[in-house]
Amino acid sequence: MKKNASLMRLGAVLLVIAIVVALFFIWEGYIRQSSGELLALSVKAEELAVQQKWDELNTVLDEFEKKWDATWSVWQIFVDHIEIDNIRFSFARVRGLARIQCLDNLAPELSALSEMLRHIPIRETLNVGNLF
Repeated sequence: MKKNASLMRLGAVLLVIAIVVALFFIWEGYIRQSSGELLALSVKAEELAVQQKWDELNTVLDEFEKKWDATWSVWQIFVDHIEIDNIRFSFARVRGLARIQCLDNLAPELSALSEMLRHIPIRETLNVGNLF
């Protein structure tokens, strides 16, 4: 009887571990997809800013803001809040600089925003350090 109970406990532990790992991979896929979509919009905004296409840039920034509003509330469950805040503050600066059409400061801020978005999936990748 003790052998069966031990095997059942081992099976339960392995099942829980498998579920946690599976959920982590689902989460990682979501992070990669959502950060990739935001990054694509940020890169597009960079290109439009350099070309000084202000109306198109504001349209892309509106799209970014919609996507960000839908994304950050999910990210805040697991992503470091400092990183989320940095993205929010950077986007606020981008919005303000786009309004006044200040390309000298807007281009570097958009580059910084893109780099922050590139960093999110790297940091959230499954590795031994994340588990322990």
